[in-house]
Amino acid sequence: MQTPLFVQIMHLDKRLTACADLVYGRTVADIGTDHAYIPIALVESGRCGRAFASDIHHGPVERARRNVAEHGLSEKITVLCVPGLQSTEFADCDDIVIAGMGGEMIASILKEGRDRIRANARLILQPMTKPERLRAYLWEHGYRTTDERAVYEGERIYQVFAAEQTGRNTPYTRAEALIGKRQEGDSAYAALVQKTIRTLTARTDAKQGAGRDAADERELIAQLEELL
Repeated sequence: MQTPLFVQIMHLDKRLTACADLVYGRTVADIGTDHAYIPIALVESGRCGRAFASDIHHGPVERARRNVAEHGLSEKITVLCVPGLQSTEFADCDDIVIAGMGGEMIASILKEGRDRIRANARLILQPMTKPERLRAYLWEHGYRTTDERAVYEGERIYQVFAAEQTGRNTPYTRAEALIGKRQEGDSAYAALVQKTIRTLTARTDAKQGAGRDAADERELIAQLEELL
């Protein structure tokens, strides 16, 4: 099997490759970029013509600047030291990537920077924790999620998905907020559902063993089983 283009260029891991693979526009912003791996891969591959790499901390910003310069891309990738989406530069971006943060943090960044997100911009998101908080924010603020992917990386399964503004809220269950909408035929998605069910089952057993009510867990498990 051929090695994906982004892996060849920047040796991206599977999680970051999945994020880069969901970028379709010509101008992209990578928020919380750290090493600027995603912008470099996208521009170097020709997928994007222009990119912004931003981080709130000076250390990652300097690493990003060095990496961009070493790849000869300083004229095409602008590195910024700003919190979240707090730069007017992002208002012209076709795609905005926010990966490697907690779901609550990503939702907060989107909320605080909503005036700097184009109406037709695509969001590529990869929450490390609390994906349910992020999806709930999106679905309650006129976004629909697309291209939901579950990605194996070692023993962990990461969730990566894109979101687009529609102006209409999306109804959802607790299980869908946690795992995403049903994806038939996706073995990684099925593994994620099953792993989540095992975790909740263990929690349910522990609660019941301690004489505590586990009705919420049982309800969520039932919803998850419907997604298989």
